[in-house]
Amino acid sequence: MPKVSAVTRRLRLLLPLLAVVLIGAALPASSAPSYRPTGPWATWHVPVGGVMRDATLTRGEWVYTNTLWLALGANADGLEREDYFLAHQPDDPLRMSGDLRRALTYEFFGMGRSVTNGDHELPTDTKRWPDGTGEVAELRMKVDADELFIRVLWHSYPSPTSQLATLTLGSASAAGAGLASSADAVVTIAGRGGSSVAAGGRVVSAASRDADHATEVRVPLALLPRGRWALRGTYGLADPADPTRYWTAHPGPAASESPGSGGPTPYPSILGMLFAREETWQFDERRQAEMLRSGMAGDAFYVLDPHDLSRQRTYIPKPRTGDLSRIYSSRYRGPDGIQRAPGVVPAPDVPSYAPIGKDFNVTYTRTGRLQDYAMRVPAAYDGRRALPLIVYLHGFGGTPEEPFRLPLGLVDEAEKRGYLFASLQGRGDTFYRPGLGELDVTEALADIARHYRVDPDRVYLMGHSMGGYGTNNIATRHPDLFAAVAPAQGTDSTGLAGNLRYVPWLGITSDQDIDPRGDAANRMYGALSGSGYDATLVHYRTKTHEYSSIYDTLPRIFEHFARHRRVVDPATVTWVRPPAAEDRPELGQVPDGAYWIDGVDDGVVLATSRALRERPGGAANPVREDKEVDEGGPSGRTRALLRTTRPGFPGSFRPRNEMSITALGPSQLTVDLRRARLVAHRLSIEIESEKELQLTLRGAADGRYRVLFGRPHDPSWMTVRRGVGVLTAPGTVADKLYTITLQRVSR
Repeated sequence: MPKVSAVTRRLRLLLPLLAVVLIGAALPASSAPSYRPTGPWATWHVPVGGVMRDATLTRGEWVYTNTLWLALGANADGLEREDYFLAHQPDDPLRMSGDLRRALTYEFFGMGRSVTNGDHELPTDTKRWPDGTGEVAELRMKVDADELFIRVLWHSYPSPTSQLATLTLGSASAAGAGLASSADAVVTIAGRGGSSVAAGGRVVSAASRDADHATEVRVPLALLPRGRWALRGTYGLADPADPTRYWTAHPGPAASESPGSGGPTPYPSILGMLFAREETWQFDERRQAEMLRSGMAGDAFYVLDPHDLSRQRTYIPKPRTGDLSRIYSSRYRGPDGIQRAPGVVPAPDVPSYAPIGKDFNVTYTRTGRLQDYAMRVPAAYDGRRALPLIVYLHGFGGTPEEPFRLPLGLVDEAEKRGYLFASLQGRGDTFYRPGLGELDVTEALADIARHYRVDPDRVYLMGHSMGGYGTNNIATRHPDLFAAVAPAQGTDSTGLAGNLRYVPWLGITSDQDIDPRGDAANRMYGALSGSGYDATLVHYRTKTHEYSSIYDTLPRIFEHFARHRRVVDPATVTWVRPPAAEDRPELGQVPDGAYWIDGVDDGVVLATSRALRERPGGAANPVREDKEVDEGGPSGRTRALLRTTRPGFPGSFRPRNEMSITALGPSQLTVDLRRARLVAHRLSIEIESEKELQLTLRGAADGRYRVLFGRPHDPSWMTVRRGVGVLTAPGTVADKLYTITLQRVSR
């Protein structure tokens, strides 16, 4: 057939050139003389993580961060995933827009996650070959004395013999010479002693060792070319029969214990390329195939001067702007790869429906140590001025690619207005709930703050569908992190709505949403509005579950973000304790408070410091309004009911060293006196508690305090050491408030 002949023709072009890469792996290391060093192994200092397809040099440690999840390799046949799988027949009589069609056929459930479409399939035994096997996540090098140390960090690590990498170090003056030349030294990096270096017509077994997800190699500098190096390389699956050679994919689909080409022709199993630099954050497999055919000429190499390594130089490049991806190393050390489970969406009852493929309607979780997220860094970013940040959470079946393609104009508008923009993985279809989904959000936020100047008072959270659920889930558990939120067509966490007292909420829903009639979204709005919180709901009349809910509302969303900054230490803290059964202390997830209240073990706390000025948020006399509007967005289906609640403004303010606490359910809580601007000496605490309450005061002056109760009760004493004191308050009798006064009597 024509398609087969085209594939065969392309592969015939690839085969001779790909064979060049095998120079370093073609000669068995076992028969080569061995290099036996005597000194210690290198110590690595630079943390794992960085911009994908980029390099840094820090005190002589050169680190190149590669791309994750490219196990499908080069796209030699030039076809995209949509060319193989159709979600509807071409003669679809409805002729619906792509946005609407995706909503009605669930095309995006499974379609978007396989954005790569190379010509390889991993063996189907995912325990032995989990997703990401054979992929280099990071390459780093350093020089110590007369040796070059190389460390390859593998994305997945089923065993040291499952993967193989080939690195060529050639003369920089011969940059266009191709994959390898006679002037190059070729280092083969394989597990369990299979590493070697080929140079000057001879092969030497390199000293190597296996570490956590890594293989380390050391070679004498005398074997390597003089002067600057042009670095090129490939990486992929090692052949189990000979771990020093790349594995060949047999024709057809993969089997349990062998890779497949996915087509009628076998394919050398080189799954990815090092140094194939890309300006866009998603790597292009078609371009990878072209570079393989051309012998990796042009920009497919890095130039490195070994003198920069030996002299421990540091080079800090100008921050990259535009679209990019970053990876980070998580505290979670679970199994590698992707865990798949049956999906949650029924197949649509459409007569012309055709299957999408094996990933359709599959729930997945990305486990493992290394995680990635996408970013748009504005062209104006120079690292000197802190910028606001928008964090986007994708929908079910989606990837961080989602906001760059589907909610039209969102990322470009963020660029225009000077926002950093980050789209998170959430580890897959987790709904960003407690556990790995929440962990990805908090860890990605921390990673962004480490590498970019983010204004902490202007961090905004939004998402669509599952990402809308995630926006509510994360914001209600971490309200002190965000200035405002905007969940679209996904609503949850109504029971924790009280925690959004100072987090203005803009929700979007529709009559034909997956949330029928938008009932859940209206309940969430009702809970916020009923408490007098800052809340807005745009309820569209003619939309289904679609991305136009975002791009039709862009002006309102950005106006919402621009109007709000984070409240750092409010006068009144409302905290609804999430169920303790959801706590994951091993992941650092114990949401027991916010602002200047923490240590809450159960129930609801309402605490007020009268030393702080009250902010709008649950204040008296909120202003509510419901009206019909037309948002005027590009879809043309923009009629909506707009529901708004604006908090009333507090009155005059006279600071007093007083605090009131209402505790419904907790048996303990902690107050940070410094953040609440209270002092323990002569502190008056008004108490209403259902049961005996252990109250910890943090930030008090050391000494001995007399505790006086405002109702008949024997006086007691509290000792403060290292700024912490603990007192026990009895439960309230007959629902009457009582007051405790502290008096420091000695230091």
